[in-house]
Amino acid sequence: MSTSKLKNIVIAGLVFINVFFLAAISLSSIGESSERRGILSDLRTVFESSGIRLAGELPSSSESLRPLSAERDAFGEAAIARAALGECAPSGDGGARALYTGERGAAEFNARGEFKIEFAEPYSPRGDVSSATKRLLRDMGIDAAAPALSESGGIVTATSVFLYKGAPAFNCAISFEFEDGRLLRVTGRRPSGIKDAPAASLRSLPTALLGFLTFARGGGTDCSEIASVTAGYRFAVSAFGEGALSPGWLLDTDAGGYFIDASTGEVLSSDAPAA
Repeated sequence: MSTSKLKNIVIAGLVFINVFFLAAISLSSIGESSERRGILSDLRTVFESSGIRLAGELPSSSESLRPLSAERDAFGEAAIARAALGECAPSGDGGARALYTGERGAAEFNARGEFKIEFAEPYSPRGDVSSATKRLLRDMGIDAAAPALSESGGIVTATSVFLYKGAPAFNCAISFEFEDGRLLRVTGRRPSGIKDAPAASLRSLPTALLGFLTFARGGGTDCSEIASVTAGYRFAVSAFGEGALSPGWLLDTDAGGYFIDASTGEVLSSDAPAA
């Protein structure tokens, strides 16, 4: 056997031992902050031995996050439509798609939490794009993060990620499109009727990250750096219309974003279509 092959086997064996050791520790008591710091330090070492750098700070805890259910809220949809359009009335035959129309435009909602508001005549809300977006979100009763601005072809888009009790739902965002300071349309997705789901056993952050390392070493991604790890939720709606907010962590890597489900351990690309 060549020296290079033997070296690779030894390195792989050491990594496996480190991963096994770290997994055993992460499943034990992790309440003491000093012990946790030691585990996270070892975690960085294990990742670096596999060619992945863990940059930045890791979330201190995800204990406040828990599985949540969500159900469609027709009253909330009507309130959003009125906040954007003023006086409006439901149209169509209801069902999976709800429509509201008024003199200022039309709003459409579906069972997946998605909605679109088109204005018959673009109008100029008070203030700049950022402040106008924040005020419109408040009027709609939507809690969301500070908007991120982007521009393309003369259209300025302000996008805010939906928040539930301060935690982001990573695949739910509301976008406001402006042209020359005038609001053209609003599109987005937001869960509604949120309440506690049955309790479930959740993975710790170290255990979840080790799962991601296994995913990466198995060819799931070729990332070499994890820039940040953020605790939050991923929203999905089943074929039966049942909504769920799954707690987990979003990893921002140099190969894209990945969400680790704290309940199942599943690793999903943040670009993957949401159910």
